[in-house]
Amino acid sequence: MKSLFLSSYFTEVKDLFVDYIKDNTKERTVTFIPTAANPEELKFFVDSDMDQLLKCGFKVEVLDISLHTEILIEKQINKNEFLFISGGNTFYLLQEIKRKNVDRIIKDFIDDHKTYIGSSAGSVILSKNISYIDRMDDKTIAKELHNNDSIGIIDFCILPHYKCEPFKKVADEIYEEYMKKTDIRALTNNQAIIYVNDGFITIGD
Repeated sequence: MKSLFLSSYFTEVKDLFVDYIKDNTKERTVTFIPTAANPEELKFFVDSDMDQLLKCGFKVEVLDISLHTEILIEKQINKNEFLFISGGNTFYLLQEIKRKNVDRIIKDFIDDHKTYIGSSAGSVILSKNISYIDRMDDKTIAKELHNNDSIGIIDFCILPHYKCEPFKKVADEIYEEYMKKTDIRALTNNQAIIYVNDGFITIGD
């Protein structure tokens, strides 16, 4: 069975994650991909999420996919049972994923029934297309991204930071625009979407 924990801000839902994996007895080492934050001036959320994983008892191995070859990336991701992709600019993240063929690696990882953890951009990236998030993230940063087709593991769109500052206004605008066009699921920073019993459910407040 797939194991997916998709959040808006992992730091705020760490306890939900601990409960989600409580019966998972596999070795607690996680490959942590902070790449989406590379273009961002503020990166506190990366350090915060990493700190929460350490508090959960994980050994964290950082892998910036923009800096390494496809062969090394695949080897590093496949060696661990957990994969965490953090927040930042979703378009830049997708650009780097496509440049290194990491979309294939992620699909194989999930198909192997290992645990994928997403935070903000790391959750959005599993949608079929990320065009809907362009009001929240600056797409001009990803100058080598030729289309917004994404990994496509999920058949709905995740809208992170719903009702949460500083994204409250833009998240409202995105939701109003897309709610009648597609299956868009808004997540506050205190919620997560998990895969259980062959389906997705939203947990948290």
